[in-house]
Amino acid sequence: MRVHRLLSEFGTVTIMNMIDILYTILIEPLRLLFEVIFVTANRFTHHPGLSIIALSLAINILVLPLYDRADAVQAEARDMEKKLKRGVDHIKKVFDGDERMMMLNAYYRQNNYRPTDAIKGSVSLFLEIPFFISAYRFLSNLVTIQGVSFGPIADLGAPDALLFAFGTRINVLPFLMTGVNLISCAIFTKGYPLKTKIQLNVMALFFLFFLYTSPAGLVFYWTLNNLFSLVKTIVYKIIEKRRRKRRADETAELDGKTVVPDGMTAVPDRKTVVPDGKTAAPDGNDAAPDGNDAASGERTGAAGATPNPGLFRTCGFFLAVLIGGAIPAAIIQASPQEFIDIHDFHNPLWYVGSSFCIAVGFFCVWMRVFYWLANHRGKVIFERLMVTACLAALVNYMFFGRGLGNLSTALQYDDGMSFSLVERILNTVLMLLIAAGIVFVYRDYSGTGAGHRPQIHSGILLRSFTRIRIHIRGAVLAASLAISAMTVFQLVTARGPVEEARAQAESLLAQGEAQKATIPLSKTGKNVIVLMLDRGMGPFVPYIFNEKPELKKQFDGFTYYPNTISFGGSTIFGTPGLFGGYEYTPAEMNRRKTELLADKQNEALKVMPVLFDRNGYDVTVCDPTYASYAWVPDLTIYDDYPDIRAFNTKGSFNDPEEKAAEVRDLNRNFFCFGLTKVMPVIVQPYFYQNGRYNQSEQKVAAYGAQVQDGISRSQGLKAAFMNTFNVLKNLPNITEIVGEGDSEADAPAAGSAAQAGQNENVGAAGSKGTFLMMTNDSTHEPMLLQEPAYEPADNVDNTEYDEAHRDRFDLKNGSIEHKTLPKDRDMIIHTEGRLAHYEVNMASMIQLGKWFDFMRENGVYDNTKIILVADHGRNLWQFDALTLDDGSSNLYDAESYAPLLMVKDFGATGFKTDETFMTNADTPTLALKDVVENPVNPFTGKVIDNREKTAHPQYIIGSDDWDASTNNGTQFTPSTWFAVHDDMWNRKNWTVTAENSTDPLDVAKKPKKSKIIYDVKKDKTDKADITDKADKN
Repeated sequence: MRVHRLLSEFGTVTIMNMIDILYTILIEPLRLLFEVIFVTANRFTHHPGLSIIALSLAINILVLPLYDRADAVQAEARDMEKKLKRGVDHIKKVFDGDERMMMLNAYYRQNNYRPTDAIKGSVSLFLEIPFFISAYRFLSNLVTIQGVSFGPIADLGAPDALLFAFGTRINVLPFLMTGVNLISCAIFTKGYPLKTKIQLNVMALFFLFFLYTSPAGLVFYWTLNNLFSLVKTIVYKIIEKRRRKRRADETAELDGKTVVPDGMTAVPDRKTVVPDGKTAAPDGNDAAPDGNDAASGERTGAAGATPNPGLFRTCGFFLAVLIGGAIPAAIIQASPQEFIDIHDFHNPLWYVGSSFCIAVGFFCVWMRVFYWLANHRGKVIFERLMVTACLAALVNYMFFGRGLGNLSTALQYDDGMSFSLVERILNTVLMLLIAAGIVFVYRDYSGTGAGHRPQIHSGILLRSFTRIRIHIRGAVLAASLAISAMTVFQLVTARGPVEEARAQAESLLAQGEAQKATIPLSKTGKNVIVLMLDRGMGPFVPYIFNEKPELKKQFDGFTYYPNTISFGGSTIFGTPGLFGGYEYTPAEMNRRKTELLADKQNEALKVMPVLFDRNGYDVTVCDPTYASYAWVPDLTIYDDYPDIRAFNTKGSFNDPEEKAAEVRDLNRNFFCFGLTKVMPVIVQPYFYQNGRYNQSEQKVAAYGAQVQDGISRSQGLKAAFMNTFNVLKNLPNITEIVGEGDSEADAPAAGSAAQAGQNENVGAAGSKGTFLMMTNDSTHEPMLLQEPAYEPADNVDNTEYDEAHRDRFDLKNGSIEHKTLPKDRDMIIHTEGRLAHYEVNMASMIQLGKWFDFMRENGVYDNTKIILVADHGRNLWQFDALTLDDGSSNLYDAESYAPLLMVKDFGATGFKTDETFMTNADTPTLALKDVVENPVNPFTGKVIDNREKTAHPQYIIGSDDWDASTNNGTQFTPSTWFAVHDDMWNRKNWTVTAENSTDPLDVAKKPKKSKIIYDVKKDKTDKADITDKADKN
């Protein structure tokens, strides 16, 4: 039933109607081909004009055999029509009505002609239309050519307007294109029927009118195509003229031969015609008809084998299902909710549908066209290439590139795509063996062909490989059906989470504006804000404030705690303690062995909101991390508390056009990802192109992936960053100032008035103030930004700024408090990944500074406690003091456990740094201090304080198993555990307490000898090694 519902959904026309499907099948593969060739050429030419020339040349060379064969088919059709013309005219003259139709059909059958063969006369036209549409769609929307001059053309992205006459601009290129086209038509159609001449000339005039106002780059491309066609026509005419002359010479030579008594014509030094009509070679051996020997039925060489269209179709279907269906479906199934924006719902299953349509167009339509137009030998070669491609694709996907790390929703690997030398060599050898194996299987073992001698065991080989060849099609078909079934199962599995997200989206749509997030802040009561910045990097703060000293004024009253740890290196480990306190550290969570981790996560997420709600505060929760262990937080965990307002804000401020562009790009890139994964690993990184998949710039910049070109330049906008950074930028717009004495003059200027009255309870009499608990992921998604404003840009170039501010990471002359930092806190920043992390942290601080200014302007800054905290850091290998060596072969980067912690208390002033040992599990204690007296966990009844911090060393889980969809039992999966106390920057305070265990104090899993963390500079690892490891991140 679920399968039926899924398939019926794909049968609807809500998103992809039939026109969309046909376009995706017929045009999109060609447009994609144009795009890849252009982007590749532009990588070498560095100029769009030259790249257009390369594109035209490449496309024309690629389709040259196709058009040659099409011309031959047209010639055959014309010859047949010429041959039949006299008989057809006679029948039409003598007969009429049904009798005429019967006679014509009989006449056609006698001559092996079908009325549909008339279409063959227009094959070139039918081929040209989709290629024209593809070129038009690609070049008309290409941003790369806009504003770029090329020779006399001022702007390739606009009509050329090369002449100015009679007060108007005249576009010259369309006339030049048409002139070349008409000359080519005149030469090509010499001696052809009038119908053909009219057809081609009308088409040339059509292009003139249709392309007259088109961008010069597009017209230039089509002019080059016409030039290529003209040159080809002239060359072919010369070749044909020489061929006719040679035939005439041969005929004259034949006329001078001697007729022998038997009536046979002798052909000296060539072959002899024997009485039975066969051709005899000079040595007297008879040759088989059509050049095949007597054993042609057994031969398997490309020249002698019989084409097998069924095998070709089966292989095409296999590749379409694997590349366009199974691989994208596996990505969606792994985490369907990641691909869903509940504020602008798009069913991610359609990405699979679109990818499959492109694959069908590529492998089952256009490859089939090439196959259909190929000659006998070409068809056989095509078949064997397809069999080789099927086997190579399966091997590449199944056995290589399986450990490339996390794949983002933009289909970009967090750690990039790279393969070891051993893996590249092994894969290359396997590909060569597969190709050799196919050649070996299809080789002619009959030993009776020309130049062959009888071979030992050739009969055995022939029978063995004949059996294999017979079963190849069946094996490919069986594999295709198995992969199809697996794909359907994956889509059915993914449907459940998708439907849940659809319900959330429909609920938001039904409730309209009432569900838009607002953040109330009271003028008269106390406000408490806990803002978790996912992966906010605590050690970056001195460097950020060093570069932007104006932030100190905006962050007035804050205390920065650099000696802060988290309890794990991932969100799944760091957030429970952050939101719930010391009862929810990984070690404590694991001690509650009978409860699901998801339930304990939900409990932690409710501790502070429920306490503030019960103590008379207006509570707002935004994006509660991993609520119900769902990627899109499950807000129903607060349903038992009607006064707690909960929202999901991620993606709610995106531009609809940018969202549409993101969907468009994913439709394309899912197919490109599948194609990349089946390629030999030596070429995969080239097609992957850091997650851009050779994509060109379009008019609307889509949120997708960013490709970095060194440390200072990049292209593209990372969707995961933009979805959440836009929320930070809009914090002033969604902040609502409430409290007694409000008036229109007091209302904030930046949009909060529009939000007034959405919740009657907010700011009501008797409210003590407000509490906001919010998560934002801007710091989690590294991306290069345009300096010095640190704003997103589709094309970033920070070369000049970086060169002029090379010393901005040098704190030897002072930090934010003009104190010298310890030498081992100098930060290494010279790689792309590190700088991108720094930039998103800087951008987040800048946006928060603007929000704090807004709060000051509206009188709600001094009465607000603000806690900026992160769940974890990142192992960027930037600080000597945080690089830990356990005395064996292991290195650990404690920067993974160095989160941001900054606190502004009520009425605080100045900016301070406090080296007190802190953890992010101090957050509930800090938030409740001076607000809720003697706070007690509403779910466990235990007092909320931070005495656990000093009662014993703090235990940190070293697990990399971050995925809540798999690490979701009653305990976190076994891992290494660390203990640290007092000062995280002192290596001597770190110890490995257990390995492969769920308990940090597990005696059975305790290391054989105490693993004290040694000073790496005094032991075997030097700074160069650390830097090398950082470069790999």
